[in-house]
Amino acid sequence: MTRFFVAILILGLGCSNAPNLQPQSTDGAALDDANGAPDDGNAGVASDGPTADAAIDLGVDAAAAINPVTRCPVQTMDQLYSGLFPPNPNMLPAADACVAAPHDVIIVLGCPNNSDGRPSTCQQTRADLALSFAKARYADWFITSGAAVQNQYVEGDTLKKLLVAGGIAADHVLVDARANHTDENLYYSSKIMEAHGFAAAIVISDTPGHFVFTALCDSNCCVDLGRLTVLNFSVAGKTIAAGHYVRYPFATTVSSQECSTIQAPLKAMCINLSSRLSCAGSFKLALDGGM
Repeated sequence: MTRFFVAILILGLGCSNAPNLQPQSTDGAALDDANGAPDDGNAGVASDGPTADAAIDLGVDAAAAINPVTRCPVQTMDQLYSGLFPPNPNMLPAADACVAAPHDVIIVLGCPNNSDGRPSTCQQTRADLALSFAKARYADWFITSGAAVQNQYVEGDTLKKLLVAGGIAADHVLVDARANHTDENLYYSSKIMEAHGFAAAIVISDTPGHFVFTALCDSNCCVDLGRLTVLNFSVAGKTIAAGHYVRYPFATTVSSQECSTIQAPLKAMCINLSSRLSCAGSFKLALDGGM
């Protein structure tokens, strides 16, 4: 049975309807593709979460059926951010036992390389956070998202190299090399999730402010492909802010009341939605990608 699923995976990645799941690396970043394993040797191995064979090519219904994290209740945004003024991004609710469980994949949001191609502090920090979640057995698949936004170096490629250097199998890291902003990170990552039958993701950034003032608005009130809830996770004795993302149709739909609440002018949370290219109803991306 396992051989059958592996064969399906190989055929699926070679199909013309998913040509961009692993774009060719620019090889711009000065970083070796070393495969040194993390200290505990567990990166890339999920304990109770969905296995690669189970998650891929069985369809989203099967992915949700084997992963109860998709059914965890979460507070709505009008409950979480009910105050008049902007929320303090460092005062996040804690992930409960239901949410603090294996997901299908870890999404790493992109940020630029240094001008000489070396990984930036932001990229290294995000990769390290993703590796922490992998070691804690949250998922053994990854999506690294980011185009060559500020220079010629593709952010998703560099993030993949950092994960591989941290002990993650290269074929478990899917790259989106087209996203230029957070809304596009979430759009293309959601499309990759859909193509692979992934229903739930841990989303990685390096600051709670990026989540609360950008990612929440982009995900829940723009891209409209799933629900993002930003929580504090306890990982290896540290408190880490991360996103719990559940793709539609498995997530509870974000209501207009929620979006009205966080888009209130004094909240200052959603100030750039009009410029986003992947907003539902005003979709402007030149390439959908056919994922």
